[in-house]
Amino acid sequence: MTINNLPPEVLVKILSFLTQRDLLFIIRNVCHIWRDLTSSTCLLNNVEYIYEPTDKPQRFYRSLVKHKLVNFIVNLTITEEIFWKLLKYDKHVKFASLKGIDISEDLLRSEKFFAEICNRCPCLERIKIWAVVRVDIKKNMFKVLSKIKFIHFDVGYYNEDKQQDFDKYLLSFLAAQPHILQLSIRTLHSHDEHDLARIIEGNPQITTLCLSSNYISSNLFTRTCDNLTKIEILSNLFDDQGLEWFTSRSKQLVSINVKNCEAITDKGISVIGRNCSSLENLTFGNDMQTKISNDGMFSVAHGCPKLNQLHTCFIWNINDDSVVFLAKSCMFLQKVSFKKGALFTDESLVAVGDNCPLLRFAHFKRM
Repeated sequence: MTINNLPPEVLVKILSFLTQRDLLFIIRNVCHIWRDLTSSTCLLNNVEYIYEPTDKPQRFYRSLVKHKLVNFIVNLTITEEIFWKLLKYDKHVKFASLKGIDISEDLLRSEKFFAEICNRCPCLERIKIWAVVRVDIKKNMFKVLSKIKFIHFDVGYYNEDKQQDFDKYLLSFLAAQPHILQLSIRTLHSHDEHDLARIIEGNPQITTLCLSSNYISSNLFTRTCDNLTKIEILSNLFDDQGLEWFTSRSKQLVSINVKNCEAITDKGISVIGRNCSSLENLTFGNDMQTKISNDGMFSVAHGCPKLNQLHTCFIWNINDDSVVFLAKSCMFLQKVSFKKGALFTDESLVAVGDNCPLLRFAHFKRM
């Protein structure tokens, strides 16, 4: 008896344990039986495909177009160049099921690209675009993308001279996007905080917010963020006061990432412990961080019993006492990481091992 003599439903179950890349490019070439099985909606009902530089373009195009696998892709990571080549291979191709596209790995060079995205991705609701550099692209980008109702919008802009123009177009775009739940805005320079406040206040439905800029201050959070569940701030000016403002207003926070916010001290970390009893994921610390000690860690361990992930780096002023108390207080911990910081002993490792039965990852590295 060979494997092909097994009932089709058993074969499908076996193939379901393979990677999607194998299903797309390898298994279907074994024989006609397997080719038919790999087209099963049970196997390809939620494909997430990331185009790798090592992928052979012709095989990629042929598999997606000729074998109709393009209809099964839900999330796609690709470059503009490869996208254009795919359209050249088949000018009628459509991504019938595509909900999310990530084109953040390359500079966007053509404003026509966004029109093609809209035309060929009728179900699109999530997009990630960084490195938007040309002003004409930026203006037309928002105009074209306004035809889509997004729930997740992630955009990066890195041209300081045209920052005000970018903020203006983005503000207008978001005003017509009432369904956005996740918003990420990234820049090397400074957004106008008044415009950012208007963006956030004008979209109260947002639950996940990421702001990355060198000059975002705590003043942005005096009146906003009531419905946030996840927040990520990367800014040199964001401090303890900002943490107090948004944690006191957002009572449903489950994830906070303030990595690289060098102005945060024990006071801010302690505020998280007092205000965020539902917190599950916390990340903080950077190479300038010298103001966080056991006091902040004790507060988090005491006030955040549901914590399942903790990631720190460059936190030097803590010791085994913090880790032991954390392990005994947060028994749902699954991942814990202390990178490039304090020196711990076996006492910390034993405490984590004895008290955290769900632990899947632990990283203790001083340098």
